[in-house]
Amino acid sequence: MVAVESVAGYAAPAWQPHRRTSTLVASGCIVAVSVALFAFLLRGGGMNGAHYAAELVQRIAALVFVVAFVAGPLARLYPTPLTTTLGREQRGLMLAFAAVYGVFMASLVAPYLLSGTPLPVATAALCAFSGFILAVLLACTYDVSGRFLGPQACRGLQTLAGGYFWLAFALGDLDRLAGPHRPDSYYGLALFLLIAALLVRFADSFVQRRKFQQAEKVN
Repeated sequence: MVAVESVAGYAAPAWQPHRRTSTLVASGCIVAVSVALFAFLLRGGGMNGAHYAAELVQRIAALVFVVAFVAGPLARLYPTPLTTTLGREQRGLMLAFAAVYGVFMASLVAPYLLSGTPLPVATAALCAFSGFILAVLLACTYDVSGRFLGPQACRGLQTLAGGYFWLAFALGDLDRLAGPHRPDSYYGLALFLLIAALLVRFADSFVQRRKFQQAEKVN
């Protein structure tokens, strides 16, 4: 699994990078919070509503992750105005994913904190570990991390962090498809998208390696 790539080489953005990134992050937060509140009220509040809110926000996080996961590779494999724009916005998409996933973790923890109920160890461990991995993934999207840690170490951390979230979403979807509860068509679609995203990244890695080998032969 290849690392989340730098997208500095894409065409110049239509507006300032910090504004574009802020827009993506703010949009992710607004959508995630709105969906969480709607789901919470729809199920009548309480723990039942909180669990439903967390489930829907997790679905949004998975979809945003897939888009961010393939943005760079897809732009190189199939350059079109849309894919090039997505590739150029990869950092913003990863930050948007972080924002949505943060809302997901908050929706898991908030009901216990507000009700004074002890937080389950499994939930606390999931949020703590996922938060740490998410921080590593985000830190490695910035050039300063590459200069501080070295390019290879930074790419390795990106690979591990991206692989963690890919596995977390994929195994969760697979469990819902094979579990005793009624299968949900969403999880089949989400699992298909995750596998397709992984294949796109492998294809991009193969193509880039071939191009590098051909360039070496020419030189």
